[in-house]
Amino acid sequence: MFGAERRAVMALLPLFVAVAEAGQVSAGADDLGLPQPTVTRSLQRLAALVGTPLLERRGRTLQLTEAGRTFLPFARAALERLDAGLDELARGSALEGATVSLAFQTLLGERVVPDLIRSFRDRFPRTRFRLTQGSRALCLEALEAGDADIALVAEPPQLAGTRTLHLFRERLYATVAPDHPLATEREVSVAALAPYDLALLKHGFGLRAMAEALFAAAGIVPRVAYEAEDFHTARGLAAAGLAAAILPADPMGSRPQVRELVLADRGAVRTVGALVSTREDPALAAFEETLQRFAAGHADEV
Repeated sequence: MFGAERRAVMALLPLFVAVAEAGQVSAGADDLGLPQPTVTRSLQRLAALVGTPLLERRGRTLQLTEAGRTFLPFARAALERLDAGLDELARGSALEGATVSLAFQTLLGERVVPDLIRSFRDRFPRTRFRLTQGSRALCLEALEAGDADIALVAEPPQLAGTRTLHLFRERLYATVAPDHPLATEREVSVAALAPYDLALLKHGFGLRAMAEALFAAAGIVPRVAYEAEDFHTARGLAAAGLAAAILPADPMGSRPQVRELVLADRGAVRTVGALVSTREDPALAAFEETLQRFAAGHADEV
């Protein structure tokens, strides 16, 4: 079948599906708003194009032939894809110049946030983003104050006026210099870190609360020598041999100047998720779909 014939078949699919579902030419014609003779001739044309009848008369009704039963699901699928494409164009027009307000914890800005924005803008390239980054507490405050419509945070809480999506889970590591006494270990507990200075993030960061909870569960008061305001500083202090840090894996790949030792303690895994405002907005709804696809692609991660 040549290209022109294929295009002719595509143009006749709505008539075929409408009549097949109605069981009568007259009912299908009414659904389409077309004269009955036009629909009849179109079905005859379709049968000639595909080389076999797709419908046959039985009494007062039309029924699918074996070929028609084979072809109908493909015809429906083609029309559904067409509808989806038209919907996507309509959404793109609705999102023209729209702005998504996104707050996120700093470490997520190295890989997760750029991946999400790139995936979203592949579909809706003219949408803008307003970004706020910082601690978990800052992100939640921005969301509650209305300065952000979406917050990407670890251990996302349930907040009124938002929907919570879990995106992925990640392990925590003891990050140490290559010459640290524990550097040759593959796995350690927080008890093993007790004799050593630590570089933890400041209060307000979710990782600070998680680290303190791990030490509290072990009955240990940690030796906090440094309080950092970002992950890079904490990792840098560890790389310099000044302290051990408790961090997720380096999102850009572990750099050679540090060793990342798995924390074996129960609870040394955190969930990263998104809080999405329930405010009705096409851009928010579209970005939530992007988040859902991202979560589906990371469902097996620990």
